[in-house]
Amino acid sequence: MSRKNVRVEIPSNAEELIQLGESILEKHTEAGANSPLNGLPIPILAALITEVRTKQNALMQLRRDAETATEDRDSLLGHRKDQSSTTEGTLLNLVSRVRDVLLGIHRGKEQHLGDFGFNVNHTPTASNAGASDGNAAPSSASDTPDTPEATT
Repeated sequence: MSRKNVRVEIPSNAEELIQLGESILEKHTEAGANSPLNGLPIPILAALITEVRTKQNALMQLRRDAETATEDRDSLLGHRKDQSSTTEGTLLNLVSRVRDVLLGIHRGKEQHLGDFGFNVNHTPTASNAGASDGNAAPSSASDTPDTPEATT
């Protein structure tokens, strides 16, 4: 007679392991005095399952809360998929408008936008790349992408 190789797996996934523990405890309780687990520290098992379930539920609520907070933040920033720099009442919209006003005021001296915290990168355009005085004309604000990554 050949011997069968049997494996009984214990899940490593937290929720699945908790559910298995709950299932074991339920079956033990149903069996009562006839349970084959009566010699084991079942009160400790029950306490662990209760504590782990409580922690798991709290974790799941925190994840839901974090997701909601992220969505709310992104909406205020103007980073939702349906928003752009023209979406009124968003931080992206107002910062873009500030940039545009400052570009108008500091035409030719865009480096002054750095005083307000903007990262100003000056890249000569093809039409002024040969300028010898180093004062190439700036690109207009309308040529600047209105993405969060834009640095004019």
